[in-house]
Amino acid sequence: MNWDGILKLLFVFLLAVIPSVIWLSYFLKKDGRPEPRRFLLLTFLLGGLVTIIGSQAENVWFRPWVQDNPYPWLGALLFLFFYPFLEELLKFLAARISTIKNRYFTDEVNDPMVYMITAGLGFAAAENLKTYFATIFEGGASLSWHGILNMNFSQDILIGLMLTALIRFLATVFLHTISSGILGYFWALSRTAKQKTSVALVALPAGLLLATVLHSFYNYLIMNVGQGLIYLIILVVFLVISGAILSRSFRQLKNYQQLKN
Repeated sequence: MNWDGILKLLFVFLLAVIPSVIWLSYFLKKDGRPEPRRFLLLTFLLGGLVTIIGSQAENVWFRPWVQDNPYPWLGALLFLFFYPFLEELLKFLAARISTIKNRYFTDEVNDPMVYMITAGLGFAAAENLKTYFATIFEGGASLSWHGILNMNFSQDILIGLMLTALIRFLATVFLHTISSGILGYFWALSRTAKQKTSVALVALPAGLLLATVLHSFYNYLIMNVGQGLIYLIILVVFLVISGAILSRSFRQLKNYQQLKN
């Protein structure tokens, strides 16, 4: 058995998952009544699995519409808005499916935020793994099970993986936390209203739209961050402010729960 290859695969896997686990642990500490770990694990795994659908859609189904579109502006619009919309929708579906038969999902107002953040971080972990494999195999090596178990880490690749992991931890993984949490907040609002069904028809689309806009704005900044320092500054400010709003939203729902009890 190729233990060296297995250890390298484990290292890449942990490098992909640990950033999501760190952010998840941070936000779970804000939950006054922790959810059962088995349900959180299910949500995390489903959040990762839906990236398969996202990759198929972005790299196969809609790729010609983006890259080969005779109207460049339309291709750019699809890339900047439709792709983020699709990813946010998939994360919501992962969270929703994982909570269908979860009786603990209804005991707290902020539960939708908890499960949406969990699904978003599962999604981010799977994206991390894909990104790291792209870094390792960018030299043209075959991305197969045999190739994965015989990965060759040069010093440059190892440094690249560590830097990418740090950047994604501070930016991309955090972005998925923010966008998913914001959608979870609107989902939670729909459950606090007296007319839950009618409010949900407004709150959920509004939350999905806002999550998409935040995701799209982040993608735009990342695409242009190499064009000047101003984009990096805006990106940092954007993430800090969005993170503060997310934390405040969490506290607001927690305070509502305390008043309700």
